[in-house]
Parts: sequence; structure tokens; C-alpha cells
Amino acid sequence: MKTLQMAKTLLPVILILSVFLSNPAHAELVQGTFAQSPWTAFPGDFRLTPAFPDTCSRYDTFVFKPDSGDFDLLKVTGQFPHARYFSFNLYDYFYATDFAALADIEIQPDTGHINPFDPDQRRDAEDRSYTLYLVKEGVPAPADAKNVMVLPAGVETLGLFLRVYRPDQGYDSLGGVALPVIEALKADLSSG
Repeated sequence: MKTLQMAKTLLPVILILSVFLSNPAHAELVQGTFAQSPWTAFPGDFRLTPAFPDTCSRYDTFVFKPDSGDFDLLKVTGQFPHARYFSFNLYDYFYATDFAALADIEIQPDTGHINPFDPDQRRDAEDRSYTLYLVKEGVPAPADAKNVMVLPAGVETLGLFLRVYRPDQGYDSLGGVALPVIEALKADLSSG
């Protein structure tokens, strides 16, 4: 009886995870600016979220094959959310190996903007933009790059995870900002 009950409980989780892992939504060609959002959302309050349910969190993933397309780096631009915590993590999508991470306090804001996670700055500031570069191993980062993650060579499929925990009161699950824009570029910053 217990075995049957456990099987009924685990079957939906196994099915969701098998679809999630076997068919990465955006793991094909990476080229230019994406016409639609390349992010896949996993709201924390969804019972079958692979990263464990949490009613005050949201996970978004961008899954890609770094050896596809004609690009040297990915430029990620966005705004700091109105939230308790947020971060970027870079994983081997199939083996869950963590290659790089940037927590909210570690992300440097764009020139003229502030990081509201810095305790010396205002949390409600309007000018809150950042730029993150995901640079292929062996490719130099742009000269003015403040936030850089290296895309390791030899990994077939990578996942960039965006985490937003506990949005401020009155804001949506993304903390009142849009998902970051991702653009594939050459090392000279021309379109990939």
C-alpha cells in the first residue's frame, strides 16, 4: 500500500523532471538578440518546481548550448528587483555542476545606477540597472565589464538560473522588473 501511494506521489514529479531535463526549451542555436524571451519560469509556489517549492521565490532559467551559433559572449542586461534576495547561477544543465554564481550584493550596477542590495544605498532607488557578461572560456571580457561569468569549454548544455526570493510588498514575483534581456555578441561587441 505504501509503495503504491509513494508511486502516485512521485510519478508527476518524475514526469515533470524528465520533460524538463530531456527537452531544454532554448538549448538550440544562440544567435543575435532573442525575438521572444528565452527564459523559462518556475514559480516557487508551483508544487512540482524542480528546485523545491517555496511560496516566496521564483526561478527562471535560460538554457543554451555554448558551442552553437556564432558568438563569443552573452550580454545580459536588466534591473535589480525589489526583493529580499536575487542571484545568477551558471550550471551544467544536465549534471547540476555549479560553475559560477553572483549574489545580489556582488553585482556591480551600471554607471550612474545603484545596487539597492548594498546596505549603504536606497532600496527604492529608480536607477537600478546592471549588465552581466557570460564570456566563453579563452575570450577576453569587454574592457568595461564589471560583472563577468566564464562559460566553461567542453560543456554541452548550460543553464543560467535567475533567482528572486521574497519580492517586496506590492511587487510581483519578479520584484517589479522585467526579465533580463540576453544578446549574443562577438568579442568586439558586434552582433553574433
